[in-house]
Amino acid sequence: MAREFYLLKLGPPSGCSPSPWSSIASCIPSLIAIWQRLPKAQQPRIVWAGQGEALIASPGRIEPRNSQLWDLALIIQYPEDLREPGSARVENLGQFVDEFHIEIEDTPADFHTKAANGNMDSADVPTTHSLPGYNRIKKMYQQSPKPGTPVHMINLLHFAPKTGKQHYEQYLEACAPALGAFGARIAYHGKVLAKDNDQGGKQWDSLLIGAYPDKLALIHGVIHPSYLEAFKMRENALTDAMLLATIPVDLTSYDALVHAKL
Repeated sequence: MAREFYLLKLGPPSGCSPSPWSSIASCIPSLIAIWQRLPKAQQPRIVWAGQGEALIASPGRIEPRNSQLWDLALIIQYPEDLREPGSARVENLGQFVDEFHIEIEDTPADFHTKAANGNMDSADVPTTHSLPGYNRIKKMYQQSPKPGTPVHMINLLHFAPKTGKQHYEQYLEACAPALGAFGARIAYHGKVLAKDNDQGGKQWDSLLIGAYPDKLALIHGVIHPSYLEAFKMRENALTDAMLLATIPVDLTSYDALVHAKL
């Protein structure tokens, strides 16, 4: 099985009327319905999905370099015979405003935490902070502070030469206690298989999706003194990164579609 990570900008192309690809509510069911027309052994599967909430950090040198907020992120598992471009792949099915995808492979990540025990109070949210991207995180929280709504933070990572990967692993180990105290965990970790894109430029090295119980937990985690100390290792580990906050899509709500007989 092969897995690919997608970023999709939904909505009708310029001058066109709305289509099944215009919203998350219609896009995912449309993909499932098309795939169900294939023999069962050839059907792709959605492993993870997230609705774009806020672009926290734009990439500097690596695609996708635009600063738009992506509407939908997906991890798709394809059967081996659909590994090469074909009609059943996401990029060939939908009429998206924009689309980006990379091939990934699951890798383990060390992120050992204890039970969440951090104290969270909305009154303790700083007005400003020196942490890069903090103002965007805070704005996202202020626009929708509803407690109990999980946040999944997509991290596309490009490591510094030679020691970047090692430094990033040290960063994960060092920040785990601070983030774990507020309920954080790793929802997905994978390496990017294709190193060069079609234009010969460098691609991402790794994809990590961090999961937080809600936006307030995210804020308290990233301003914790222990995390800020560990963040220095992250800066030394990376030459480029993209951070996209998403609200995870509950795929169980689509189970009936997955098991339906067309």
